[in-house]
Amino acid sequence: MKKFCMVALLLVLFGASLYGEKIPINDGAGFDGEFYRSVAQNFSADFWDSGYDAFRIQRLFPFLGVHYVFQILGVSATDENLMSAMFGLHLFNLLLQIALFFAISKILRWQPATEMVLFAVLFLNFFTLKNCGYEPFQTDAFAITLSLLGVYFYLKNKVLCNGIVAILANDNLASRDVANSFAHGIGQAVF
Repeated sequence: MKKFCMVALLLVLFGASLYGEKIPINDGAGFDGEFYRSVAQNFSADFWDSGYDAFRIQRLFPFLGVHYVFQILGVSATDENLMSAMFGLHLFNLLLQIALFFAISKILRWQPATEMVLFAVLFLNFFTLKNCGYEPFQTDAFAITLSLLGVYFYLKNKVLCNGIVAILANDNLASRDVANSFAHGIGQAVF
């Protein structure tokens, strides 16, 4: 019952934040968010025509997903539709974070009081309750999910899954030179 109440409170507060104040720059997309919104609108053309820099390439997945879902469903990629899609994606992401949190709690056998305090620390904060709605075209919330996935796979001793998450989460591996050095180092270690 306590878990249900904690999650219900979080979802009500999070839902309210999605309809609150928006960053007043680039029609609610923000600074970097303008770039990520353009990825969601034009990924297919931009990828082949102009490409993306190494820093941002590994951050594109949420927006690439929105782009292709819109294309498959025939939804127009207007600013308003993209904003709604990002709200939905942030809600889905939050639900995934909650599921991972309770899975980690179960593995570590946290006491109810510990679980409640850690839930509050992780979720009842400015970032979750304000920033996801204020500046929805950001990648930070998805990085938190990758972190929770990393912890979960570590605790479950899923080495391959944890390695994949580490590669997805590592900015440096987006660089071709670093990726080649990494692959060479792995080759040296294995052979």
